[in-house]
Amino acid sequence: MDEDHPIGPVVHADSRVLFCGTFPPVRKSIRFYYPNANNDMWKVLGQVFYDDADAFYTAASRASSLFSAPSKHASCHAATRALDEARIVRFADSQPVGFFDVCRRVRRRLGTSADDNIEALERTNVVRDVLSHTPHCAGIITTGTLALTMLLDDLSVHGTFLTSSEAPVEVVLKTRQGKRKYNIPPIGGQLKWVPSEACAFHSAVWIYRGPSTSRALPLKLEDKTRHYRLAVAAHLPLPLTSAPASVANM
Repeated sequence: MDEDHPIGPVVHADSRVLFCGTFPPVRKSIRFYYPNANNDMWKVLGQVFYDDADAFYTAASRASSLFSAPSKHASCHAATRALDEARIVRFADSQPVGFFDVCRRVRRRLGTSADDNIEALERTNVVRDVLSHTPHCAGIITTGTLALTMLLDDLSVHGTFLTSSEAPVEVVLKTRQGKRKYNIPPIGGQLKWVPSEACAFHSAVWIYRGPSTSRALPLKLEDKTRHYRLAVAAHLPLPLTSAPASVANM
């Protein structure tokens, strides 16, 4: 099944840190990035920006997670959790962050959300569609390996890369068979992208390899949060002063 991206990049002129994924999942509870409430992304970002894992969930789900007795039936507990779309959108619009995916159009081979089952039919032009709208962007955090390699593919056309110690490094290589091979950092690692003189974007950007926030990754929430916090804190003061208000509460 072929799909177009439902919303496209969500960035603005003050965005300094961007979160880069592959493509929205099949299951969605909101019309925004990371729309599956069972994904850990909004818990991670709540912890990173507000020291509150429930900052982006509705009051009902917050109360449930704080006061309900532990349930032996995870599905019953999950049903009470809901992402607060209004709060999330307000956060994205008012804070120096942004969100985009590397794919604009995909084909799902098996109809699932797994990156292995996604064929990219049309990719995001990162310089044109994202960076040209974010003149102060200093860091991009990728939320999966495919997102990282596709981002490197795109940016390698427009510049060169340095290691964390600022030594030159080739990140997109080709095998003797002509297939692409990637020299990528471990989870938590980083690269510095330096645009060429001909590039329309003129500032260097740090690229971070964040862990996947899918529950399929056997990594504790606090460990995922630690990687994201370190990357964000390199460019923004943390935590932010107050959690974003829901539109319903304004």
